[in-house]
Amino acid sequence: MAEMRRGQITRAPIVQPNAPPRSGLRGHHDSYYTHSKLFTQAIQLFNQMMGLHVKPDNITLMSVLFACAQLGELRQGSIVHDYITRNRIKIDYFLVIELVDLYAKYRHVETASNMFESCKDKKFFTWNAMLVGFDIHGEGAIVLEYFSKMVAEGLKPEE
Repeated sequence: MAEMRRGQITRAPIVQPNAPPRSGLRGHHDSYYTHSKLFTQAIQLFNQMMGLHVKPDNITLMSVLFACAQLGELRQGSIVHDYITRNRIKIDYFLVIELVDLYAKYRHVETASNMFESCKDKKFFTWNAMLVGFDIHGEGAIVLEYFSKMVAEGLKPEE
């Protein structure tokens, strides 16, 4: 943990097998990797955790989904999403954003839309994930559709 605080993330141990399952090191190591733009390592950590049957928390899941979206790892992101579904993990606001971002960026319109619609408390960032994801691919009609819905629900775009 001290290595992470000093910015020497690559020297920090990836998974400590003897650590308690809910320890901060296990639960939040992935977020250190994604904040350091070490996306491949974040995905590797998640895979190691799965191999050791370590239950990731929502911060870890969010971080690895973010890493998948940054690297174009749709398959790995789908594996994480499947893990979330199989284990009946509550998909909170932050996980919705990462799932929408992942699927929208890679033109999985229906899945992104389903994730978006499943979010009961849509905030600006949820809408933004939809808009940006589809805008990247020139999906102007979809962007306008969601933008209109956003405005109709009383949210105003940031200027």
